[in-house]
This record gives sequence, C-alpha cells and structure tokens, in this order.
Amino acid sequence: MLVQLAREMEVEDKQGEEGQDEKDNKDGGGDNKESWLDEVCLVKMVLVKMRHLAFKIVHSTTKVLPAWHDILKEKSLPPRLIPHDVKTRWNSTYDMLSVVLKYRVAIDTLCATREYGLCAYELSPDKWSIITE
Repeated sequence: MLVQLAREMEVEDKQGEEGQDEKDNKDGGGDNKESWLDEVCLVKMVLVKMRHLAFKIVHSTTKVLPAWHDILKEKSLPPRLIPHDVKTRWNSTYDMLSVVLKYRVAIDTLCATREYGLCAYELSPDKWSIITE
C-alpha cells in the first residue's frame, strides 16, 4: 500500500515538473533560467579564484608571501592575509570578500607581476563589480 502511494506521488511530481517546464518555455522563463545560471557560474568562478589566491599566498612562503607583505608596505596597507572561505563557517565567504575588496590594489599588483605565476587569478573590472555586489 505504501509502495503504491509512493509511486503515485513520484508520477505526480514528474507530471508537475514537466508541466512547469512547458509553462516556463511558453512564458519565456527558460531564458531567465539560463541567464541566471550564467550569472551564478560567474559568481562561483570569482569565488574560486579568490579562494585559490588566498591559498597560494599563504602556502608560498618563500616567494609569494614575502611579496604580498612587501606590496602591503608599499601601498601603506596594514599587514593582513586573506581569510579562508570555509564551508562550515557561515560568514567566512563574506569575511574573505570584504578583505579582498579592501586589498584590491595589492591583489591587482600581486597578480599583475608575472614572476609569481598568479596571472590566472587576476580579475577584470567586471569581476570586481561582481564582488562589490
């Protein structure tokens, strides 16, 4: 009896999803979904770049970390590392991005210097605007 009820619920769910997909396509909602997914992918890409950059700075103790501290002195910024974004800490993404915004000049300088191999983490003005939002 319960198995049959579960199967009927699955069929109803599938029919509801198919009906919603058809409704979205008629209303033009499919385009909105695609553009939304594109925007989410951009945000994820920016977050991944900043996570990797923070990791690279901390774990390259002989090359990048001293350069980071030198750039901070040169730009008259207080010495600080980019905090790690940790999934189990609800506010860590915000903390990371707020430090990234404050140290934008230093990050741009560090990533623009080819000898550190961080050019892949350089952000365009469009990507910086994603962080500010």
